[in-house]
Amino acid sequence: MSHDSHGRMVKRTLEYVPALYKIFDEILVNAADNLIRDPTQDTIRIEVNRKEGSVIVWNNGAGLPIQMHREHKCYVPELVFGQLLTSDNYDDSEKKVVGGRNGYGAKLTNIFSSKFLLETADSRSGKKYKQVWEKNMSVCHKPVITQNKSEDYTQVTFFPDFSRFGMRAMEEDIVLLMRRRAFDVAASTRGRCQVFLDGKRLQVECFQDYVDLFVQPEAFRTCKVVNDRWEVAIGLTDGSGFQQVSFVNSINTSRGGTHVSYITDQVVGAVLEKIGKQRGGPLAVKNQHVKSYLWIFVNCLVENPAFDSQTKETLTSKRERFGSSCHLPEELLQEVVESGLLEALQVSPKRFSVGDVRVLAEDRLQKSLSVLVDASGAPLNDRDKICDSGLQHGDQVSALVRPPEPRVFSGPFAYAFAAVLPEGRVVAWGDQARGGSLQEVEGLEEVVCLEASAGAFCALKADGSLRAWGGAAFGGDLRAVPPERLVGVRLLKASALGFSAATEGDIVVWGSAAALAPPANFSAVELVSSTDAFAARDAGGRVCAWGNAEYGGDCSEVQGRLVDVKSLCASDGAFAALTWGGQVVTWGNSSFGGDGPALEEVVALSACGRGFAAQLRNGIVCWGDPQQGGDNSQVRDQLQRVRQVVGSAGAFAAVTEEGRVVTWGSTAFGGECSAVRHQLVEVDRVVASRRAFVALRKDGGVVTWGFPMLGGDSQSVQAQLHGVTSLVASSGAFCALRSGRLVCWGGLSSGGGGPGDLEEEEAKDVEMTVPTISVSSA
Repeated sequence: MSHDSHGRMVKRTLEYVPALYKIFDEILVNAADNLIRDPTQDTIRIEVNRKEGSVIVWNNGAGLPIQMHREHKCYVPELVFGQLLTSDNYDDSEKKVVGGRNGYGAKLTNIFSSKFLLETADSRSGKKYKQVWEKNMSVCHKPVITQNKSEDYTQVTFFPDFSRFGMRAMEEDIVLLMRRRAFDVAASTRGRCQVFLDGKRLQVECFQDYVDLFVQPEAFRTCKVVNDRWEVAIGLTDGSGFQQVSFVNSINTSRGGTHVSYITDQVVGAVLEKIGKQRGGPLAVKNQHVKSYLWIFVNCLVENPAFDSQTKETLTSKRERFGSSCHLPEELLQEVVESGLLEALQVSPKRFSVGDVRVLAEDRLQKSLSVLVDASGAPLNDRDKICDSGLQHGDQVSALVRPPEPRVFSGPFAYAFAAVLPEGRVVAWGDQARGGSLQEVEGLEEVVCLEASAGAFCALKADGSLRAWGGAAFGGDLRAVPPERLVGVRLLKASALGFSAATEGDIVVWGSAAALAPPANFSAVELVSSTDAFAARDAGGRVCAWGNAEYGGDCSEVQGRLVDVKSLCASDGAFAALTWGGQVVTWGNSSFGGDGPALEEVVALSACGRGFAAQLRNGIVCWGDPQQGGDNSQVRDQLQRVRQVVGSAGAFAAVTEEGRVVTWGSTAFGGECSAVRHQLVEVDRVVASRRAFVALRKDGGVVTWGFPMLGGDSQSVQAQLHGVTSLVASSGAFCALRSGRLVCWGGLSSGGGGPGDLEEEEAKDVEMTVPTISVSSA
């Protein structure tokens, strides 16, 4: 949503860099937070100067104390705005309802600005404080402190370093988004604070005024201040889908979260209860039907809120930790029920689709249905309304049920495969000394995922516990790890020599990698590995590494550049980090790509064993060993519209938007596909082992190339490779899933022989009669 020239919010597609939006939002939320600290604050002023490329945020109310900090030996304003991991909101033992918490906040704005200016006035000391930082906070000028008799205030002026965001100047879309946030803040401060945008006061006195900007004047809406921490408004959509606009402590949670679900569940429950009393109809209205007509607005204060990432788009705090409750008044719920929503939900062939009937049938049968068919066996289109589908009252429809299929796991260093069968049983095959045998392994129920090192497997279960098997030197034995450190595991990753597991605030390592020292107190949201090292990223975009320094286990030389990282990637001996601004930071062994070039506007990263490939908007740039994937100059002109890049140990394969495949690197590792190029048409995706590639076409066919003995030749099983739906690779073999059957080829010692003792039944569509579902003829 953005604000138009007529004073209303309009929905439109914007292209912007999330990191740039976030550094603006951090300053804006700081100004709103000050209203909690000082209730006398009554003004926020925002100026966005696109021509100069600057932003100013000013607020009155208590300024920062202008005094030296005893511990850090600098002035408090410099500590708060110019030194990382310092925040007066950092202590979670104290319950606070502010937006900033983790000690980064405005410092990230400073870091990503070419110039950052701070002014604050403190009436308690009678002083005014001014300080300037330049060059991404690397140059800190001494503060200028003068006497002051004016009112308290704080003003931040910053000039974003657009080069860090892959931009040349402040673009129109980000300006529109910044202006929209000014309206958000005016709404979320509950009328206690007047907000000015570019010198003009916004006419948003309360949450109701804000909601009116979104909802058409004639459309239904109801708004209620439930208590001192919750404001809720409810409107209706046209049934095309659920919409929400929500704030937590003045933060715009654009993807909603637990606070929105809390309110939505109450509304849906009230509507369904009313429908049940009124109708009791044979075709029940489901939760998703009601939700598709709702437009929920929420403005709330939550104690010490938790979010899914540093961008704070989704609230993840549990309801019992909100610090307050919001029970919607009966009169508000009654207004919604009487709004015309029940009529919109009237069960009718004109309103319900074939897909709605399929959803109900799935609920009745407790099975996943692939399609509904009519009495003649003709498939019905989910999107068709019942009145347009050809169905008549009393017609019987059937459902085609596809049984669940196995889930297969392996890894780039693995010499075996493991599969979780539909009934929950786990099987393994390949080199028995390296994880290909499950003898004496117990407790393999409810497995969520599996990771494989060069000689062992580890399973992560639904309850956050782990089970391992295989060679102890490769991580197949968990007995050396204190059990209390393996509770609530969230992430699991294998290197060639061992495993790392991440819990909340802890990282555990075992196998030959047990000698490696992971960092303390690091809450990882992403783990990647080279042959003998690991790297992790947290929700705030920080990065750490541990393990063998020759394989990327030490990132200290580039630590200062590892800020606001979006994703990580690893070759056999180096790592690469992609920031939200589109820059790439590399470290590790230069022979494996550890000294990459300075790049801008990078969209995605991929790796082979000896190098990296960076996908830009207009092509791909490679580095590392030039003979083994690090040089794509011979095919660069063919790599303009690429949707996938995957690497073997010494080559790359790219799939273009047209479904063609382009390869480069060592022929011994699959870098040449000319012999099968005529078969590589309408390719959906490519999978790589260490020495070969396999392409899955959109028609379910499979094409292989590379080292024949390690998966590059599938002739022995080619007759079975039709209708393939997924592919998995070990170090030297492939496994294809086709109608519930597992088809393997490649090195026998890498699992290419398949699970010989596994009794498989080919999964076929099974016809089931759908329970009687009546539809009114209204």
